Amino acid sequence: MVLAHLAFGGVRLTLTLWAVARGMSPLGVGVLLSMLMIMPTLTSVAMGRWSDRVGFRPPVRCGMLLILLGGLLAAWAPHLAVIALGSVLVGWGVTMAQVAVTQAIGQACGPEGTTWGFAGMSVGFSFSGFVGPLVAGVLIDNAGHASAFLAMCITPPLGLLLLRTVRSPLLQPVARAQHSEGVAPQASLMALGSIRSALIIAAMVALAWDLFNFFMPVHAAALGLSATAIGAIASTYAAGSLAVRMVLGRVAQRVGPARLLTVTLAMTVLLYGITPWATSLPQLLALALLTGLMLGAGQPLAMTLLHQNAPPGREGEAIGMRSVIVSASQTFLPAAFGALGSALGTGPVFWVVALTVLLSLLMVRPNLQAQG
Repeated sequence: MVLAHLAFGGVRLTLTLWAVARGMSPLGVGVLLSMLMIMPTLTSVAMGRWSDRVGFRPPVRCGMLLILLGGLLAAWAPHLAVIALGSVLVGWGVTMAQVAVTQAIGQACGPEGTTWGFAGMSVGFSFSGFVGPLVAGVLIDNAGHASAFLAMCITPPLGLLLLRTVRSPLLQPVARAQHSEGVAPQASLMALGSIRSALIIAAMVALAWDLFNFFMPVHAAALGLSATAIGAIASTYAAGSLAVRMVLGRVAQRVGPARLLTVTLAMTVLLYGITPWATSLPQLLALALLTGLMLGAGQPLAMTLLHQNAPPGREGEAIGMRSVIVSASQTFLPAAFGALGSALGTGPVFWVVALTVLLSLLMVRPNLQAQG
């Protein structure tokens, strides 16, 4: 999963800067980036059900191949139509792998170990999120965008080789037998209040996370920073998320996932409220580190709440529902951010997201308090 995500992070930054270098407006950049998650938005629940049925190996294998194909297309013919197709394949592939791996980790760790397991996976995401954008930024400045796309094609074959070495009875498709234990497969998970609240929380974390990944490069480019500097900002953000995830399991065990989520989202509101006033590289690096600390904790905590509240045997489906929200966020929000940025400038976009997260947090806070 780390190898898949490394390619994804590098491709996403390269897409952004390729579009900016060609004079595309923030709206145009947003529309291009939205292509990354258009297929996961439509198919993630089906991906989760597939993973529940067959285990994690077939989806991961298919996902790696899609990432490889998408990266090769973007490197081979860096034209808008081909770049858009490559981004569709890369986003589809990484989500297919992520849904399956997340479901497998939740099964292997059990109810008491989900926070530790998801924090461990997120540590890997932080590492890949640090390396991918940094490598991509340096390659863009020194060898061009096509070289950066091509470099991101190295990791999927490594992931396929690594997949062949994994031999664990904990990662078998055991969920198929659980559907007969009183679980109604056709019942909507959205009928459960705890699932609805967990999905709202996941949506807010995704909204705040995507704002940084998409709009911070646009904001920094508007300030005249180089691709290397923008890559450093993205990598500092990833470093902050890595640092908090190293200790998240222990902290969540003491404080409680729900209470910790409340704190991290409240701090995110504050940080995005002051981001528009940051205009220098040191200021942006400091904000990137602090925001990474907050949202780095938010993602695994949101997954923990969702997995713990899902009926037995339907964890993959619940994770797929979260992936639909995350994918829809990454599909439609870049275009929305771009439209707002084109109309109002980059600063007000951060304020709009801060207000949205604050209102949503107030709405779900009673449920979070009930869960401790």
